[in-house]
Amino acid sequence: MIHWSLTEHHPRNTQIKLINKINFAIGEGYKNIILEAGTGIGKSAIATTLANMYEDSYILTMTKQLQEQYLHDFNDMLVEIKGKGNYECNYQGTCDFCIKAEYNLAKCKDCQYQIAFRKAKQAENVITNYDFLYYVGVGNQMMEPRQLLILDEAHNLERKMLLLSSHNLEREYVSTKFGIDIFEALMKREKSYSYVKGKSEYWIAVCEELMKKCSEQIKKYDKKDVQVTLDEFENDPDKYSSNDFM
Repeated sequence: MIHWSLTEHHPRNTQIKLINKINFAIGEGYKNIILEAGTGIGKSAIATTLANMYEDSYILTMTKQLQEQYLHDFNDMLVEIKGKGNYECNYQGTCDFCIKAEYNLAKCKDCQYQIAFRKAKQAENVITNYDFLYYVGVGNQMMEPRQLLILDEAHNLERKMLLLSSHNLEREYVSTKFGIDIFEALMKREKSYSYVKGKSEYWIAVCEELMKKCSEQIKKYDKKDVQVTLDEFENDPDKYSSNDFM
């Protein structure tokens, strides 16, 4: 098996059968394929071998620790990308928005996160986590779709997606940040809180009011400062050294 991912170990018969079955199902046009196998089967090796076969894949893990385990076992076959907070910034040690893009452009071109991000976009097989691809790929559409998407621990997918797409509104934070007291806003519409908490229309009304406040806050930011930096990375990659992509 020329695409086998563990060069120091021969694939077991069970692994070969599973890889062949999955590959056959893909060839037959199946879009969603679920593999349920016991501990010790070697599912990571199966996943990485399939990624090698198609050379255009994302492998997603639930945690960064599992992501690191993939890298430890299959380092030469995968390119890693994680969230900004995992990379050291050249400006004040953070990955917050630049105060002025023009001022920080010299530092930004050597940004460790942007170098890793560009490298991942050009790589054949990328290892990342659910959170990163959800926010960067789905939320901001900065990662292109690929032929193969492998979801490690997919039995947790529903719970993970609910967590990623949900938002908790803390009364104190909302009151301080936007000047809206959620409890008071609800009580203005209905005297009984026990009745209100089960009625979605009241919560929707409060959320609409909160969104309006958020929009007013967003308008205060100068989007051009941020967009200049993004344009530099996305539209003029030749401006930077080829070492950035290695």
